[in-house]
Amino acid sequence: HHLPGHGEYLDWAVTTFAYGPGDRLANTSSPCFDASVRQLLAPLLTGATVVTADRDLVRDPELLLDHVERTRITVWSSVPSLWERLLAAAENRLRRGERLPDLSALRLVHVGGEVLWADWVRRWFDLFGSEQRIVNLYGPTETTVNATYHVVTERPADEVTALPIGRAVAGTELLVAGPEGERAGPGGTGELLIGGVGLSAGYLGEPELTRAVFVWRDGRRWYRTG
Repeated sequence: HHLPGHGEYLDWAVTTFAYGPGDRLANTSSPCFDASVRQLLAPLLTGATVVTADRDLVRDPELLLDHVERTRITVWSSVPSLWERLLAAAENRLRRGERLPDLSALRLVHVGGEVLWADWVRRWFDLFGSEQRIVNLYGPTETTVNATYHVVTERPADEVTALPIGRAVAGTELLVAGPEGERAGPGGTGELLIGGVGLSAGYLGEPELTRAVFVWRDGRRWYRTG
């Protein structure tokens, strides 16, 4: 990645999600992964607090749920499957006749890196109501953290299976190309191409692969997601 992409991305994240000094952001990602850019750097830019979760916590959903409640986390961030394990732990407490954890401080749930299944979101809304906004974040490693986002503010309809990846983040452009490379129209299908300031320079020591997936079109460079 290159730094202009990170700067623009952080500006977008801070503005879009209104991080501030009162926020406590969960850090569940290793610094080796690009998700840590938002989890670690956005709080530092806004005077918010980083609340780390070590590996032992992340492996134990019950302990992790206690941690989220006790530390009054306001912004959760993880892959959807880890978030779903938290949700399942909360559901299990209710089944055992215990009280639901107090997550009243939590205002945003950021999930990305895997498909976000609508059924998980329905279960969350059924359990906790609509106090939190759930944000589905999508972005291949080649495009600096996230290329798109979709904010879920209400319970998805029962017939919905997977949630959309939404619209482009600032500094990112999206194009859906049909089988002949033509631009697909509304409702059309094809390959998603991602352009903008966040594009990687390519794969180190892999010039042929770089040429195959980073392509020039309409006077600009795009990443082919496949």
